[in-house]
Amino acid sequence: MVSQISFGQLNTIGGKQVLSGSQSGIDTNALITALTTAKAAPATADQTTITANQAKITALTTLKTDLQTLQTSLDALRNPTIDSSADNTFGDRSPFLTISNGGTPSNYIGVTTGNGAPIGNYLLQVDHLATAETDQSVSFPSSSASIVNASGTNTAGQFAAGTFKINGASITLGQGASLSDVAAAINAQSGNSNVTASIVQLSSSNFVLQLTGNNTGASNAITITDPSGVLPSTSGHQTMFSVTQAAQNSQIEFGTSAGNLQTVTRPSNQISDLLSGVTLSLYAPTAGATVSLAIDKNNNSIATAVSNFTTAYNAIRTFEAQQTAVDSTGALLPTSVLANDSTMNSVVNQLAALISGQASIAIPSQYQSGNVTAPVRMGDVGISLDSIPKGTDSSGNATPAVSNTLTLDPTALSTNLESFFNNVSNIFQFNFTASSSNLGIYQRDNTVTNSTMQVAIDTSQPVGSQAKVVNIDGSGLVSSIPLNFQTTTVLQGASMLNTGGVVNAAGTNNAGFFAAGTFQINGVNVTLNQNDTLSDVANEINAANTGVTASIVSNSNTDYRLVLTGTANGTNGITFTDPSGVLPTPSMFTTQSSTSIVSGKSGTDLSALNFVYSGSGNETVTETNALTSKDFTLSVDTSQPAGSQAEITKIYGATLSTPIAMTYTASGGSALISGVAGTAFSGLQMVYTGSGSQSIDVSMSQGIADKMYNAVTNILNGNGGTGSVGMVDEEINNLTTTDNNLQTQITTINNQVSTYRTQLLNTYAQLEAAISSANSLLSLLSAQDNAALVNSGH
Repeated sequence: MVSQISFGQLNTIGGKQVLSGSQSGIDTNALITALTTAKAAPATADQTTITANQAKITALTTLKTDLQTLQTSLDALRNPTIDSSADNTFGDRSPFLTISNGGTPSNYIGVTTGNGAPIGNYLLQVDHLATAETDQSVSFPSSSASIVNASGTNTAGQFAAGTFKINGASITLGQGASLSDVAAAINAQSGNSNVTASIVQLSSSNFVLQLTGNNTGASNAITITDPSGVLPSTSGHQTMFSVTQAAQNSQIEFGTSAGNLQTVTRPSNQISDLLSGVTLSLYAPTAGATVSLAIDKNNNSIATAVSNFTTAYNAIRTFEAQQTAVDSTGALLPTSVLANDSTMNSVVNQLAALISGQASIAIPSQYQSGNVTAPVRMGDVGISLDSIPKGTDSSGNATPAVSNTLTLDPTALSTNLESFFNNVSNIFQFNFTASSSNLGIYQRDNTVTNSTMQVAIDTSQPVGSQAKVVNIDGSGLVSSIPLNFQTTTVLQGASMLNTGGVVNAAGTNNAGFFAAGTFQINGVNVTLNQNDTLSDVANEINAANTGVTASIVSNSNTDYRLVLTGTANGTNGITFTDPSGVLPTPSMFTTQSSTSIVSGKSGTDLSALNFVYSGSGNETVTETNALTSKDFTLSVDTSQPAGSQAEITKIYGATLSTPIAMTYTASGGSALISGVAGTAFSGLQMVYTGSGSQSIDVSMSQGIADKMYNAVTNILNGNGGTGSVGMVDEEINNLTTTDNNLQTQITTINNQVSTYRTQLLNTYAQLEAAISSANSLLSLLSAQDNAALVNSGH
């Protein structure tokens, strides 16, 4: 008979007894754990996603910080807009002082220079300093005894009660007041009188009251008026105070050479209005000695700013390398959380595209040879593309290889700053010049110097009329702008030997040989002599000044060919005239290449335009962003109705058939002139402070630092519209939103799992109770069975 039903051992789970380790193979504890784990699996997956997203957010935050550092470094190099707190590094100045007496110039004068201070050499002498007036009273035996008599009592060495004035400020003295009381009364009005009173103790019984003007300069003398007779007087003049130091202006001699020094006076020893952006602090008279002041560009600060830029850019390149690093098998490292991230890839690609073409592959040979020419790009000033190999950091951790980093050659940069300062600054910064001081730049983006031109090409026209600009930035021109149209042609002659003569007797026209005589290239005579070698022919062509260069190429020991290269206005770089039959028939030369170049005419606003034309010869082509600068004329007429107050009337010197309207928004005494959305000037904002009607010529150029700054700003801040968010923040926000949603989902799942667990616990608790009841019944039946056996004698 069954004596016990056993489903396992009782364990306490969640405060309840449940069965586990069943002899029947059922493990209740493991079963509940397995069931709840399966139920919670989606939450586990969500938590894994959150962890991965948090790693991305951390990495993106690092990228954002690196971009902000790059943005700051670029702001210093780009010629910041007026709303920026940064100074233009190219406007930094350094003052240098010497003095003719061989002393220390800083003992006599101090100089501070602001951004953009005028560069130059100056001479100055300090004649005397500005001083404040000092007055001293008669002597008093005590500072605490009464020195103020009754009103109207005019006693020598005593005040009378009443009111007198210092520089118009009323000073009231009461009868019985002491010297200390008088000083206090004067100082109570110091803010109005600009005079301070102090008591000087000359001895134990000798006290004087000293009045000192708060400001230097002759116009700040101390004036005392005493209509009530408060001060003692003789013959109508007060005798209480005497002047011990008169108020006077500072005086210096200033100029650019010893022969043209001019006398300059100021009320202060701080002179900040003599040279714009320069403050002179006068410390002592130079006693005839002359101080030499040189104000120059601060090339050291510029070099530091350029170095900061390359370091900041390289930090982003290094970050990208770290985020795409792989192990020895080529698998991504666990830390490479942004390897396939579109935001990081977009950031890196945008910046790399701007750098492309600006930095050189290696330090240009001109710096190795010393033959330095005016720079036009970063590569010309010693900024080259480089790579960093794999290695280890200071802590011994492996570092990945980093490609396309920037390396700065300080010597090349220094050489260019000394020799071509303006060229270097133009490479980096934004330049804006206007023919009127009423117009200034406010904001700009990377489209402001862009231009789109329609160029009409007609090679059937006479030379000089084959190319012309007919439309700029979507606007037709009142008169087209003529351009140069030149063609470079390369012809190759028939195979010849380079030994022996290649010119036969006159009139002998054999294939593959010249005949002696004269022919013309581009209208210039070239004479060949019988038995001339191929080298002789090349030399005679080169000596004839035809505009064509002759050279010889060798394909083998028996195959030499004469190559002619010529550039000329029009479609034909090389033309032949051969009335005497010097050239063989069929023609000795075949065309190897013909390239047409369209360029702006020298001395015009389009002189920098240059592009290759390879079309049909009768068409209109569109050239976009062919120039790095933009010139235009802005016409402003504040008397016109809204919408017509500001217009672009000329671009690159050409009058537009339909002006381009600008938005004119007046505020106070100035106006904001902005490009209209959809036009070529949509990214431009200018401040105008004039009135009436005015036509202003404007020229703009944009350097790499300004372009990169605008790109980085757009990456960080978006397009600047209301609610605009940069792409990095946008991804961080999206990941954060996803994580929040997943966390909500995890909470819901965990609640469901908890409920399910409770349900399982209750189910198995009920099973435990049922088994316990069954075992109790079995125990009773067993007892009854045993009793029956005893009663039956078994």
